[in-house]
Amino acid sequence: MGNVPDGLNLLRALAGISSATEPEVFANSDAYAKHLTEKFSVRVTVKAFGKDQESLDALGRNMSGNDVVIAPNILDEMATNRDKARYYEQKIQYYFDHIPQWKTECAAMGLTYEPCGVAIHEDGTVYYIGGGTETPERKAKIAAAQKAKREKKLRHWQEQQAYSRKLIQQKQIMASAIAAEISVITTDTRLS
Repeated sequence: MGNVPDGLNLLRALAGISSATEPEVFANSDAYAKHLTEKFSVRVTVKAFGKDQESLDALGRNMSGNDVVIAPNILDEMATNRDKARYYEQKIQYYFDHIPQWKTECAAMGLTYEPCGVAIHEDGTVYYIGGGTETPERKAKIAAAQKAKREKKLRHWQEQQAYSRKLIQQKQIMASAIAAEISVITTDTRLS
C-alpha cells in the first residue's frame, strides 16, 4: 500500500470503520436487545401490542421518553438479519434525533413536547409515540381568554336585562300616561 495515494487509504480506512459499525448477527434476541439498550441508551421491551389507538395510548403511558418496544418476531428478525437490523435501527435513531426539533415545533405552538418512545409492531409498522401538553403560560392565557369571554357574556346579559327593565318602565309610564289621558277624556266627556 506504500504507493497508494493518501486519499484512497482514507477511503479504505473509512470503509473498514463503516463495516465495523454495521449491525452484527446476534446469537439470540436477548443479546440483540442488550445491544440496542447499549447502543441507544434506551430501555428495550419485547412485547406484542395492538395497533388500535387505545393500545398505543396505553403503551405511551408506560413509556418515559427513552423506550423502545419491539414485537418479539421483529426482534428475532433484527437479531439474525443485518438488513432488518439496519432498517429498524435507522428508524429508532430517527426518533431520538428528531426529539429536539419536535420540542421546538411544539414550543412555537405554546406546547411542551413529551417524548414517549418508539414502538415496532409485529407487522413491521414503526410508531413514534409522544405528545404535547400545554405550558403553564398557555394554560393561563387560555383561562384568561375564557374568563374574559364569560365576563363579556355576563355584561351583555346584564345590559340586556337593564334594557328590558328600562323598556318595561317606559311602557308602564306610557300606560300610566295613556290611562290618565283616557281618564281626563272620560271626565271631560261626562262633563259636557
